[in-house]
Amino acid sequence: MTGERLDLCSVMEAAQRLNVSVDTVRRRIRAGEIDGRRDERGQWWLNIPSQAGVVGDMATQSALDLSVGHCSISEYSSPEERLIACLEEEIAFLRRRLEASDEELKQERERSRLERESILSLVERLRGIST
Repeated sequence: MTGERLDLCSVMEAAQRLNVSVDTVRRRIRAGEIDGRRDERGQWWLNIPSQAGVVGDMATQSALDLSVGHCSISEYSSPEERLIACLEEEIAFLRRRLEASDEELKQERERSRLERESILSLVERLRGIST
């Protein structure tokens, strides 16, 4: 986004201008994909390209929207090529997040299994002591 004029926007305004949900904007903030800062009340103020929301062509707009997120591809000649590349990057990112979530769930299930076994063992010991 070098050379682009940036506007300071609230999370809601950024979501409207980028044509994405507020949750998507917040997720991109957490991931460090959208530059911004919090004010003294904790409200986010984000640096969003001034052209966001102005472009009429849907493919061009989507490419612009995604350039704020995971994708900053500029070597493609057409907006459609940029959009496809950005969407492919977004899919890869989401797959990595899904795999990480699956792994966390697997680890949590294993921890739960071990804790259950430990509790059952303690219960059995208590039964042995009380009889």
